[in-house]
This record gives sequence, structure tokens and C-alpha cells, in this order.
Amino acid sequence: MTAMRISRFVRFRRRRRSGQAAPPQEPARESLKAEIDALLRIPFQTLVLPPHLLALYNDRSRKGNIFMIAAWCRWVGLLNLPLAGFDVFFCGRALIPYMVMARVFITSTMLFFAFAMRRNWLRGHEDSTVTASCLGLMILGGMFGLRIHRNEVLFSFLIDAIVIVYTAILLLRVDFAKSCRLAGYSLALMALFLAASGGSALAEKLEIITLYTGAMAAIINARRIQTLYRQRMFLLHMREEMRNSEVTDLNTLLSNIAYTDPLTGIRTRRYFDDICNGMTSETANVFPLSLCMIDVDYFKQLNDKLGHLEGDRCLKLIAAAIQGRLRAKADIGVRYGGDEFVILLPGTEAAAALEIAERIRNSVLALALPNPNSPLKIVTTTIGAATIIGPPLVIPSLIEAADSALYKAKAAGRNQVACTVISH
Repeated sequence: MTAMRISRFVRFRRRRRSGQAAPPQEPARESLKAEIDALLRIPFQTLVLPPHLLALYNDRSRKGNIFMIAAWCRWVGLLNLPLAGFDVFFCGRALIPYMVMARVFITSTMLFFAFAMRRNWLRGHEDSTVTASCLGLMILGGMFGLRIHRNEVLFSFLIDAIVIVYTAILLLRVDFAKSCRLAGYSLALMALFLAASGGSALAEKLEIITLYTGAMAAIINARRIQTLYRQRMFLLHMREEMRNSEVTDLNTLLSNIAYTDPLTGIRTRRYFDDICNGMTSETANVFPLSLCMIDVDYFKQLNDKLGHLEGDRCLKLIAAAIQGRLRAKADIGVRYGGDEFVILLPGTEAAAALEIAERIRNSVLALALPNPNSPLKIVTTTIGAATIIGPPLVIPSLIEAADSALYKAKAAGRNQVACTVISH
């Protein structure tokens, strides 16, 4: 986290943060977490996702599902090519041109579907594409099988098509209800084409239908278990993500506590030290680097006379005045300790640092906060500024120079700014 802040500091893009503690977890997230925990306690075989979680599961699965459907379409299209070599053994010369056209149509259509899936052209129609492809293959296979008038060829075409349906149901994340309907339509088409064919005994046809219906039932059951497993893994991932989010929120909260002064809401000395420790002479845009040390005049006497509550109010208002005069994307204001504040001004020459310090001093004067022990009877500040022109970058020397300038301004009567320049 320190490295990230240093990076922002170097680019002069640091965002001002409020310093308030992170809000408590929203009830919706707590409710979702409890719901996921309850679902994970349900026996694996009886898991049913509620509609909102099912929609999220489908949304998260969509990208992987599109990739798998595209790969499946490509596989079916390419598998169709070597199968075309067997057509010469089954078809007469008169049918070969029709078979070639059918094979070319199937391959080109499936490869187009694969390309369209990867291009996201069929978004929202993935299930329909798979269903249409499978049923189309069943219909084409059955029609050509009947046209050839050889039952063994018809059986071969239908078996090829039903095997492709098996792979679609088992491997692709088509909606489970749609998968069941696809299975029913495919078996119905198979039974229809077998019934329309002649020659073979009824017992042989019933055996084929029974065999592939049983295989389809086993595949549907395997798909159901696979879906339940994937949904359970989805819930486990969701729970892990929520736990990681909670850890991140806690780390953010702890960071805000460590780096934000609870009284004034501006950065702490620890934050200042971490930023300075991360800077080097090679840090971009750091030179010239100026630093101002701001001290509230007669603050102890203010506390003694008006009380610590008034002193706290005074520090809050002074901190706000300081922040209001800083460049939001570059400068860093810090409560250094007690009634002392420090501002770090990267890329700022001595004249500009002196101008910023004067603006801060005048802003505090304009607050007209009461201080009976001050010569002006209001709160004033004394500021010491120091500027380092170029490398080497020695932060302790810069702090010491600003501190010396501060004491010089105090010795001259307070309520003023003194500036010094360090050159190597």
C-alpha cells in the first residue's frame, strides 16, 4: 500500500481522502453471506440455487461456456470431413453429389457457428445454437439414411448424430431443462426414423431405441451431478471472494486508522515518514522539494486558559485551513505532533513555498479564533519553510532546516514566515 501511495505522490495524482472509517458491511452482503453458508450446508444432491444466485452463476459461466460451445462446433464441423470419406461405400453414384453438399453444408455451418461464438455474435442464443445444431444433424442423418434404403446406413447416421448429442449434453453448459428437452427430441427423432424404415425386425429397432435411451438417461444424470458440482464450486468461490473482500475492507480500515489523524482528519506523521522513506533522488518531479513546519503560537497557554475542548476545536479548524490552501494533487498536509503541522511541497521552489506558507498564515488569522495569551488575542501561526534545490535528497536535513527557520521566525516575534534554501 505504501508503494501505491508513493506512486501517486510521484505522479502528483494523489487523491485526497476523507480519513473516515470504512462504513459497516451492508445488510445485503451479510444476508447474501448467510444465504451462501446455508446453501453449502445442504446435501450435495438436493442443492437448488435461488433465482438471483442462479442468474449470477449463469452470468459468470457464460464466457467459459461460449468458449466450450465454439470448440464443440469446430470439433463437429471438422469431424464431419473424415466421415465424408465413408459415404462412397454407402451411397450410389447418384447420391454422392447430394452427400457432398450435405457434408459441406454441415461443416461450413458448424465452423460459422464456432466463429460467431468467438466473436460474440450469438450472445444470448448459445443454447438455441446447440439445440438447432444437434436436431439438424439428427434430421439430416435420418433423411439421408432413409433415402439410401439401407437400414445399416440409417443406423450408422443416426448413431453418429446421437453421439454428438451426447457430447453436447455432457460437455456443454446448456440449461439443464433445455438439455433434457434436447435429449427427448433427439430420441423421438431417432424412433421416428427407425419406425419409418423397413426391413429390420421390430425387436432390433426396439433394442436400439432402448439402448440409446438408457445411455441418454445415464448421461442426463451425469450432467445433473456435474451441474450440481459446478454450482457448489460457484458457491465456494463466492464465499471465498466475500471473505477476501472483508479482509480488504479491514486492511483499508486499518490503513485509514494508521494514516489518518482521528482529531483533525488529515494525515499522520507515520504516513509522512512512509512517503519520505519511499522517495529517492531519482524520484520524478521531486526537485525542488520544499517543506513547511507550522506551529500554533501560544497553544499551551490556550489549552490552559480555555480548556482542551477549545484547543481541539482550534486544531481541527487550523487543519482544515491548511488543507484548503494546498494543491490537491501534489501537496501533503500532516499533523506532525501536538500543535505542529508539516506540509510537503514537491516540485515547489522557495518563492512558491513562501507564498503558500503566507496564505496558510493569513487563513488562520482570518479564522479569528480566540487566544487570550496571544498579543493579537486571536490564534496565530509561525511557519518555517525550507527548500532543497537538487540531489542528494536528505529528508532529515530538510526537516532540520525547516525547524531552524521556524525557530528563527519565533525569535523574530511569531506570526510570520521564515524561509531557508539548501543547496549542494
